Amino acid sequence: MGLFLTGDVREFVSAIAAGLEREVAGVRWVPPDNLHVTLKFLGSCDTSQVERLVEVMGAAAGHLPLTLGIGHVGAFPSLASARVVWVGAHDLEGRVQKVYNVLDRGVARCGIPREKRPYRAHITIGRARKKPACIEPSLADGFDSEMKLEVGDIVLFESVLKSSGAEYKVLERVGMPTAP
Repeated sequence: MGLFLTGDVREFVSAIAAGLEREVAGVRWVPPDNLHVTLKFLGSCDTSQVERLVEVMGAAAGHLPLTLGIGHVGAFPSLASARVVWVGAHDLEGRVQKVYNVLDRGVARCGIPREKRPYRAHITIGRARKKPACIEPSLADGFDSEMKLEVGDIVLFESVLKSSGAEYKVLERVGMPTAP
């Protein structure tokens, strides 16, 4: 589950990824069309659960619309040992955490485990290929500008794994879309 990016925000995030790609080795970079704000990773789900997941998304959409500040580079678990490279999605109104909490509790009733780590809104832009990448803090600090993202809906994605990487297919959108 996630949030779509508007075209201008997608271009902004893609430019950050391109800048990092020139400097950071050993990372598979996410194609621009796959960029989105991650809300809840579901893992493997039975298609029979889609209707219930859409109900949960509807409950969470009660906290929309919201505004996020998109910018700044980070990594999980850290810049020095990056397995996942991301651009932050900073909650400017305190709503994205509420959306996440509704989703996390709701999908648990569908048998999907709740997340043990605190939620951090982000856009995954790259994943380490084999060993963790190292991103110098001074490099990450060079991407400190930010854009606003207006969000009106929640998207249920299906991840289709291919040899070239994952491709995302939209299964459902709940709310009032602000982006294509």
